[in-house]
Amino acid sequence: MCGFKDLCLYLDLNRPISEMSHLRRVRVKYRDPDNNTGYFHRYVYMQNNYETITKALIELDSGDLELIDLRSVKFLDRPER
Repeated sequence: MCGFKDLCLYLDLNRPISEMSHLRRVRVKYRDPDNNTGYFHRYVYMQNNYETITKALIELDSGDLELIDLRSVKFLDRPER
């Protein structure tokens, strides 16, 4: 198992954006408005001893990959409430 500091993860980021149409578009709350949108890849479960934390792996439009807290991610394909 991977701990918080040595998270094991592999993604093929060499595919063009046109092939990413199956990924869901997201907005990350509490970030700079110029760099707060991207694509949701998957949920990542991080375990450290007896604690498990779930994060969302987001590929930002800037190309950066970040693990984001689930409460900060809003899917853009959902209707407004």
